[in-house]
Amino acid sequence: GGKKFVIIPVDTDLKAVSKKFQITESALMKWNELDGDKLNKNDILFLESKSSTGNVATYKSQVGESMHDISQKFGIKLKKLYSKNRMDYGQQPKSGQLIYLQSKKPRK
Repeated sequence: GGKKFVIIPVDTDLKAVSKKFQITESALMKWNELDGDKLNKNDILFLESKSSTGNVATYKSQVGESMHDISQKFGIKLKKLYSKNRMDYGQQPKSGQLIYLQSKKPRK
């Protein structure tokens, strides 16, 4: 989607990334919807606000993947991702579940 992000090379904390890219920790926490300052190797961290929609229509969730993982993978706001999939905040996808990234999941 053309958004600026980094893949964290080693376990670190938000302060180090904040310093390196000269972006406040609070902005990074908000943009990445983080609830702590610990970052793990291979985490995706956005350096600007994420989008309200994905760059592909749908995605099949993988084993053990959370909605936050998917929101980071596609650069879409977590709240929007839940809304598009008619899921309650905090609910997690089942392995192989079709996740909608652009338009809302059709009602049954």
